[in-house]
Amino acid sequence: MQRDALERLSKAELIELVLRLQRPEKTSRTSSQPPSTDRKERRERAKPGGAKPG
Repeated sequence: MQRDALERLSKAELIELVLRLQRPEKTSRTSSQPPSTDRKERRERAKPGGAKPG
């Protein structure tokens, strides 16, 4: 977000934005979510799945 857009926000909107930035992302370690709901990290390095040759 650019500075001019931030300057146009109300005080309440700025507070909400700061609080949202401070909250850690919820994962199975920081909430009651099961591990299967965690986002897969480093997906671009993962080996492709599917049928195996041979």
